[in-house]
Amino acid sequence: HDYAPGAPITSTGAINDSFHAIKRISTFATQFSQVLAHLSPEDQPAALQSKEGGSEISVIAQTGTQGDVVFILRGEGNRAKHAELLLPGGSTLSVPMGKDRAAWVLVNANLEGMATLDYTNLRPWAFLDQRMLVLFAPAGSEGVVSIDGALLELKVPGGFSPLITQHESLTIVILNDEQLDAAFVTSTGLLIGASELDEEDQPTLHAKFKHVTLVSSEGKMTKVTPPPVRRSGALPKLGAWACPELDAMLKGEDESFAALKELASLDKLAHGAPCGWYRLALPASKAAPQVMAPKWRGRVRVFAGGQPVALIGDVADAIAGPLKLPAARELVLFADSPGRLCEGWRQGEQQGPVGDLYAVKPVRLGKAATSTAPTPDVSSFCAFLSEFAFGDHVVGSTWKWTVKPKSREGLIVRIKGLPFRAVLLANDEPVAVYDPVQSAGCVTTFLEVGAHITGGRNALVLAAFDTLAARTDAGKFVSMFDITANLTSKAEWAFAPWKEPKDEAFAALKTASRSSQPRWYRSEFRLPDATAPLFFDPQGLSKGHVLLNGRHVGGYWQSIAGKAVANPQRLLLPDAWLKTDAANVLMIFDEEGRSPKASRLGR
Repeated sequence: HDYAPGAPITSTGAINDSFHAIKRISTFATQFSQVLAHLSPEDQPAALQSKEGGSEISVIAQTGTQGDVVFILRGEGNRAKHAELLLPGGSTLSVPMGKDRAAWVLVNANLEGMATLDYTNLRPWAFLDQRMLVLFAPAGSEGVVSIDGALLELKVPGGFSPLITQHESLTIVILNDEQLDAAFVTSTGLLIGASELDEEDQPTLHAKFKHVTLVSSEGKMTKVTPPPVRRSGALPKLGAWACPELDAMLKGEDESFAALKELASLDKLAHGAPCGWYRLALPASKAAPQVMAPKWRGRVRVFAGGQPVALIGDVADAIAGPLKLPAARELVLFADSPGRLCEGWRQGEQQGPVGDLYAVKPVRLGKAATSTAPTPDVSSFCAFLSEFAFGDHVVGSTWKWTVKPKSREGLIVRIKGLPFRAVLLANDEPVAVYDPVQSAGCVTTFLEVGAHITGGRNALVLAAFDTLAARTDAGKFVSMFDITANLTSKAEWAFAPWKEPKDEAFAALKTASRSSQPRWYRSEFRLPDATAPLFFDPQGLSKGHVLLNGRHVGGYWQSIAGKAVANPQRLLLPDAWLKTDAANVLMIFDEEGRSPKASRLGR
């Protein structure tokens, strides 16, 4: 995705800044794979001679039958311009770091049987045709290269032209950082001055270079004429917008609602769709002063009488509770799933309103008894926790409360804003794990009487995975609620799939909704050709989904409760879904009914 932090390549194949860092190390690993494949990880002959710049420099050195490699990793605050290595023979090697936090050098490396690279303080990058050795370092650095015992001293060039020299039957090419990021290894030699290559290894001229140069293994430089840039056609414009009414759906009266014999998660009912509608018929219309839904996951918008009344869930803009709901016999829920997580502590979670809705009263926990104890074994409770080893039972801080439920239903415990990792135990059994990042800052747990706790006195323990300062008060991050009633134990549930309305339901858009109600929007555009990537920019919208010619393109998130998000994104319209011989239909579902008139198509 264009908006994914650190993504090296965008959804259209364009190059982001992180691509260059990845290209540096991956090209080195590919070109010198014979050295890396024969390393012996037990041997580490190189050592760090000095530490400069105010923070650590780490050295990872390994030897092998085809040569040795030394990686130098600089601490974030380190400002040293060089790292001084002490080689096995006692000589020193000053490695220029520049602005980089990582560098690597080769020692006694076999160059495919043609020569031996004794050592160099420059970073090896490529070895082409068993003859051309490509090295790089920051511009202006003093470099040394020893091949078969013959020493070569040089200075890394500035500007846009590489330094090329012959040394011990090899062609040595020296690049600075800027040249390297515009260089590519191809079957015909080394290209310099290209921003990217196409599928046939044809270059695109880099914006900072005047021309592309091909360097052969003999060191000959030849100018290359890049193919002409393919120009995209005129940018298509969106036609007039239309929208249908959703009153029947929001009031639970739509004919697509079907009764559920038992409540099920969104991923089981929606059949691949990212959203779905639930209708909840309560046995009474009595208002509950405070309610919580500890097992509702994702984002669940609650409507009463067709009007939005709450947003419940476990994501950034939703409320874990407690909250107030108006007196209503029937509620409609719009469930939106962030997707089944494939990594982290919450992978595999069900999505949507998968549990009951409870009336609650807050309970004062009181002062906790503090102690330290070995971290508990949570392997029986969690199958996998990233960045956590179940076998590591270090001593950690604990906080213990004695709690007693006032009802037969049980208790709800919420951990919110806790700045460290911890596990919650009820009567010595783990019932929840928490991490400030992995848990999105909040975990809500239902403690059922007869399953997790008893109707009498119970021990509730919050155990940290580290020993913290004695003054640390974890209690201010833990809240407990007594369940006074299960509001949905005898409720009737129904489900309606989320799908675009029929064409005849749409009418011309005159004014946008001002009641924060979800709305569908429809527009058309024509495209003479699909030779260039086309994006949809959801300017002015809130959160929702985009469909192109009946296919789900993806979701967008432009604002939370009226506040713009940090990284708003554009959506790529796949060229395989675009029509060039007929009108393309673009449909938007916006959760807050924001007007789409400011949104547009773009390249």
